[in-house]
This record gives sequence, C-alpha cells and structure tokens, in this order.
Amino acid sequence: MRKFIIAAGAVLGLGQIAAAQDAMLVLDASGSMWGEIEGRHKILIARDVIGDLLTDLPDDRQLGLVAYGHNRRGDCSDIETVARLGADRETIRDAVNNLRPLGMTPLSAAVQHAAEELAYTENAATVILVSDGEETCDADPCALGAALEAQGVDFTAHVIGFDISTEEERRPLECLARETGGRFILASNSTELSDALRETVEAPPPPAEAGLRLQATDLSGGPVINEGLLWRVGIEDDAGGDVYISESEEGTVTLDDIPPGTYDIWVERPEDGAEGRGEVTVNSGGTRSVTIAIDIPLEATISTVAEAVVGANIAVEWTGPQREGDWITIVEAGSHASLWDSYARIGASSPTQLRMPGAPGEYEVRYVLGAPHRVLASTTITAVEAEISLTPPTDARVGEQLVVEWSGPAARGDVIVVTRPDAPAIPYSTNYAPVARGNPARIPGVSEPGEYEVRYLLSAGNTIAARVAFEVGDADISVSPPSSVTAGAQFEVPWSGPGGRDYIYIARADQGDGYYVLYQLAERGNPATFTAPDAPGQYEARYVLQRGRSVVARQRFEVTPAE
Repeated sequence: MRKFIIAAGAVLGLGQIAAAQDAMLVLDASGSMWGEIEGRHKILIARDVIGDLLTDLPDDRQLGLVAYGHNRRGDCSDIETVARLGADRETIRDAVNNLRPLGMTPLSAAVQHAAEELAYTENAATVILVSDGEETCDADPCALGAALEAQGVDFTAHVIGFDISTEEERRPLECLARETGGRFILASNSTELSDALRETVEAPPPPAEAGLRLQATDLSGGPVINEGLLWRVGIEDDAGGDVYISESEEGTVTLDDIPPGTYDIWVERPEDGAEGRGEVTVNSGGTRSVTIAIDIPLEATISTVAEAVVGANIAVEWTGPQREGDWITIVEAGSHASLWDSYARIGASSPTQLRMPGAPGEYEVRYVLGAPHRVLASTTITAVEAEISLTPPTDARVGEQLVVEWSGPAARGDVIVVTRPDAPAIPYSTNYAPVARGNPARIPGVSEPGEYEVRYLLSAGNTIAARVAFEVGDADISVSPPSSVTAGAQFEVPWSGPGGRDYIYIARADQGDGYYVLYQLAERGNPATFTAPDAPGQYEARYVLQRGRSVVARQRFEVTPAE
C-alpha cells in the first residue's frame, strides 16, 4: 500500500499552482532550442521572457538556474548549475543570455540535479522545468517524478512544455508534474511562456490548511480518471474499525479542514470493479494532491519469426487489451518501455506489419501499453545481414538513364541511389529509384562525369546496406542555335544528347539555370523548333536533363530587332 504524508506547507491542489517562495528553474538549452516560433529562435524568446520576469520578480523571491545541453553535443551529462539559488538578478540574466543551445535533452537528470541543489530530502523544494522536447537520454521522467515525490520532504516539479506538439512528447512531461503534485502547462509562443513562468514563479503561497485533494489514475503513472469513480475516505476509531468521513462518486475529491490523523482511502471504478487503496497521514496545516493508482490485470501475447534480414518487413501476431495508444514495436534488447524504433499502433486485428532495424543484432518485439508505458509481452528476434547485390551499368554516360540490376530485401521505402562516393546517406540526390518500381532500377542520369556509387539504402534507419563504385563518362551533348535570329522569327536548334524526357531551353543569357522563356521536350524531335522572343538581346540555348533540371550544354546566340 502506498503511504502519503501530508505536512504543513503550500497548497498544491487540483487546478491550483502553489509555487514555493524559492525555486530552481531548469532551462532546456539543447540543440532544438534553435527552432523558430513566428520567425524567432526559441532560445531568444526564452531569454527575453526570463529577463522580463527577473525585472518584475519581488525582492523576497529567490531563484536559481540549471541548464542542460549547452556545452557539448551528444553528452547526456551536460548539466550545469549556472546560477545558484539566491543569485542576484543580473547573474541569472547573464547566465541565460550566455547559453548557446547545442546538445542532448537529459531533462530527467537535470531535474534530479536541481532537486539535489535544493536538498529536497531535507527541505521543501520547487523545481520549474522549461523544455521544448522529450527526454533523449534513456531516462523516464514519470518514474523520476514518483521517486522524487517518495524521497522528498515536500517536493514539487512544475513543467512548462514549450512548443510541444505531439502526444509522445507531452505525456512524460505531464506525468513528471502530476507525480509530484505540480502543474503542467503548454506554451506555444512568447506570451504563453511568460504567463506560464509567472504563474509558477510569482504565485504567492496560499494560507496553510489541513485537507486532501484526491485523484486516481488508470494504472500507476497512467492518465487521470475524471469520472465514474466511487471514493471512500475513513479513519480508524477507538475500536479499530473504520469510520467513513466522506463518500463521493466524483472523479476527484477535495476534503478541506479535516482533523489530523491517518486515513484509509479506497477508490473503485464500478464499471469494471477495478479498485485502488492508499493510506495517508494528515498533520496540521497542509494540503496537497494524493494520487491512487487503479490497477487491473492486463495480459498480452506476441509472436513472430525468430530471425529476419535487416530492413525486411515482418508480420507480428498479437493479442492484448487493445487500449487507446497501445503499440507494437521492435527495439534493441533491454531498452526502456517508452522507446521504439519501428512501431505500429494497435489496429482492429492481428497481425501487424513491422520493419526490421537497419543493423544486425539482437532485438525485442513488444506489445507496449500506451499509458502508462508498460511492456505487456515481448519476444526476441535476430536481425541478420541481408544478401544484397548491385550491378551498375558498365558504360554509363552523362545524362543517360542508369539501369541498375539489384537484389535485396525489397522492404517498403527502400531505394536504389546513385551519388558521389563521399556523399552522406541522406539527404540523397534526385538520382534514385524506389525498389517498389521494379528490377532493374531505372535511375535518371547524372549531369557531370566522374566517380560515383550505386547504393542500396534501407528505409530502416536510412542505412546504406550495400554500395558499388562505378564511373560515368562524358557524353556528346550539345545544342547548336544559329548565331543570330530576328525577333519573332521561327528558328531551329539542332541538338545531340540522350533525348527522351530531357529539355531544350531558350533562356536569356542572364537567367539562372532553372529559368527559361521557351522550352521543348527532346522527344518531340531534332532539331527543336522555336519562335524567337520579341525582346532583342543575348540568349542561350540549353540542354537540360529531365531529373534535377541540370544544364549540361549551352550555346549563346543573339536575337536582333525585327525590321
């Protein structure tokens, strides 16, 4: 049975914020804070809002500042107290202005760090987290909130989700606040961020009172249940029995001005008989939220093949509760329940299709409960190297279609790419063909001669599974307009090249390669026939490849005034 101690302190009831006089602000300075809202970087918005807050903050309020992700890329230990609790306003302001977003989002470890700075196991402590994204360092904010609540004297974490747009990002942050009796506030612009910070930092502590605010969640760490509950709160009498002081059928319960003592709490959901229990000791002068988890038995099964090649599609058979938000996923063995790689939301029926990861190794296929994240069933699967072959053309020329024979897993989203040897896996150029279009792959020609690679790119992780080098030679591509032509007169432009869906452009000499005043598809005939523009001046005839609109040949000519 979970035990809660209600002691003297700030009121942290449902629908209320009760910020302590002193608080530690934890600010996200990860690389994503360079993102923009209404044309301004989020870190600049945060600097302005915090600067205004510091100007208006009452003198008796003390703040400190912890930041993360501002010193090093890819380092989950990049957490720093940049201004200790009680630092003067200018020190905090300078610290915020000197932050340069760079790295990861270890928000759970940062909140833990701030709590320790406040000696939360010995003193009442309030932490205010401002984050624009989810945890990226293999930690569970929800579990952290439960641990801090259990270990702290009177610990509260308010969480401000700045520019949070998805349920996956929102849910762990909301749970962190809920587990500690704090407030979760979404802010999508500078005004909302300012309001949220002022609510959590400036709000004066309300008068002390003895009371209970009760809520229940659907499983431990799950969503709050707002209706359809039966509550009973009782206290043991002198004979050892329970005397009920309150019974309610509301989703949440508020009890004010109750006497000190140890109370038993029962909550039941009549529709399915699920229930939860707790015990709470109320001392004089203190009211806060108490959360009781309603636990029900949930079972699932899952099965699939023992091994499959990297990037391949597999069928997963499953049974389970099919609750909203449940999913099937494949992850590295031992990963946290909230992590996923390839995944699919639970549909109406089994089986579900999943894509294997792009790297060989040992993995788990899981049935995961959507809220709270809990693995109900799993099975192991081995990802093995795929047998992939690529055969590029032996006499490729600039502009010519590249025909590539291939074999491989042919998973949905896989592509055959032609690119320079030193090019990254993504983004790839326009010279590609999805494997779904068949074998051989027919890839638009390149615009320059030289060394190239043909690659088999797995959609799983955008992994280069195979590559073969080949060379593209120069081609006889030319356009031959007359040296001059009269405005409005018809003229011909003989050309040589691959033809097909390539283009012959007529453009002003000062126009960029992507522009034209006249054009004709090469497949319409050779020579290409045009009517000269009415405006005299210098023009170019250009041979333009179909894919990428690359100009591979050009010749200048003049349009003279008509008599």
